[in-house]
Amino acid sequence: MNFNKYAKYAPFVIRLALASVLLWFGISELIDPITWASLVPPKAVHILNISSETIMKISGSVEIILAVLLLVGAYTRIVAGIVILHLASIIWALGYGDLAVRDFGLLLATASLILSGAGAWSLDTEKV
Repeated sequence: MNFNKYAKYAPFVIRLALASVLLWFGISELIDPITWASLVPPKAVHILNISSETIMKISGSVEIILAVLLLVGAYTRIVAGIVILHLASIIWALGYGDLAVRDFGLLLATASLILSGAGAWSLDTEKV
């Protein structure tokens, strides 16, 4: 079977996968910020001068907005860059471990969107 004719849909699949993950975490952080707050480094609470629960509510809201933009393929390369910065900050905050490895994989998948653009089924006018 020749899969080359389906290559143009690869960025859409990556967008859909990343958006699903971001939506799940974003909604979870908004529904139960107290559980997620334990992952916020105390240094971040001190620097930002807001509670860890508030940080998680902000994070959840931002993740939902980024997920929606990825789903519709709007400003995909810019959004992917923001997601990479967000994931890098999570990796830095958590340190090396299972979660960091998972987030590094997501970071690399997100980097592929910067390289490829939004692909098929997107609002971005620039299609590859």
